[in-house]
Amino acid sequence: MKNALFLGFVNHDTLAKVYASSDIFLFPSISETYGNVVVEAMASGCVPVIAKGGGSQALVADGKTGFLCI
Repeated sequence: MKNALFLGFVNHDTLAKVYASSDIFLFPSISETYGNVVVEAMASGCVPVIAKGGGSQALVADGKTGFLCI
């Protein structure tokens, strides 16, 4: 994907900086019961783009606080 960065493991001290430097947060999982990472990303100002499924969809109002995708 052009202009996408795949960072691999990021330590906890660096994670907030990574979120803050990002425009969106893509979370394609449909099997997570609750997406703590979605909450972390939203708290850092990232717009979440998440899959419809799993517990994390309850965290996002589609088109208002983020986007739900198939």
